[in-house]
Amino acid sequence: MRAGNRSLPRVRPGAAPVRPRDVEIGGLTFAVFGGSEPGPASPAPGAASDAPSAPTAEPPRVRYVLLHGIGLSHRYFARLHDELARTAEVRSIDLPGFGSAPKPRTAPDVPTMAAALGAVLDALGGPPSVLIGHSMGAQWAAELARRRPDLVAAVVLIGPVVDRAHRSLGAQLVALLVDAWGEPPRVNVLACAAYLRCGPRTFLRQAVHMRRYRIEAAVAELRVPVLVVRGARDRVAGARWAHELQRSARCGAIVTVPGCAHAVHASAPREVAAAVRAFAAENGRSGASFGGASRDTAAQVALRPGETVQSAYDRCERRRPLRDDERARGSQLE
Repeated sequence: MRAGNRSLPRVRPGAAPVRPRDVEIGGLTFAVFGGSEPGPASPAPGAASDAPSAPTAEPPRVRYVLLHGIGLSHRYFARLHDELARTAEVRSIDLPGFGSAPKPRTAPDVPTMAAALGAVLDALGGPPSVLIGHSMGAQWAAELARRRPDLVAAVVLIGPVVDRAHRSLGAQLVALLVDAWGEPPRVNVLACAAYLRCGPRTFLRQAVHMRRYRIEAAVAELRVPVLVVRGARDRVAGARWAHELQRSARCGAIVTVPGCAHAVHASAPREVAAAVRAFAAENGRSGASFGGASRDTAAQVALRPGETVQSAYDRCERRRPLRDDERARGSQLE
């Protein structure tokens, strides 16, 4: 293991991470951004007064670790990083071959990448982390939590793949292209720039591992809280698939954000940050309150326009066990 010469900067709360720290594990180099202490943050200039407000309560010493999807980078998480950094320590990681991290000689499969990520978190130290993975990043997060539960307080899976409805590479590509029509232009620009930097060879080599990995099996083994987040218009991670993952968890919850597609964390960062904060606060930093919980205590939340996550949780009575008919149809407890 080798840490690079670039030091981990202490940036002002809410500021986008700028310079990374390189951590090398077994020939794989990870670029770690962020790591500042939380603190008060003033509203962004021109921010709408009626925007959903994030809960201020935060479990002690929470640390969020953000894992991007295939071909992308920490920049895809910049807005969510800033939102979460208002009240907690946040680290975004460029995985080997993506963003600012150098390309490895071989493409690591999901278990290999997760094992190396565990070594990265060991090197960084600190409390158990809330892992937040988007798309293929959800696979790496789930596998890391399965292998190293000592490092993980909870897992947030945003638009998790691969939906069993389209598991071939061709079907995944079609779903991604269709989904792009529903994304804001700035999100598509970020994604295209990242894909160009990654290159087709690195992307396709990793896509083979993405298609083969069965995230549902890993989620079923997890002993930490699991939150599934998806945009209501996500064509990559469908509603049936997302509910299947949530129900397969020992204890899980699901939040659906209306009007958003696959990159819901980039198009609705405040809503997603609020969901993550409420979930972390509900279950405690260590996730201990989930230890003996049954699958029937799963919460399912569908946000209504203009509604905060906390009020949606209250409306849905998240501690009420699901009835058999609700569980069968994947009800959102309206």
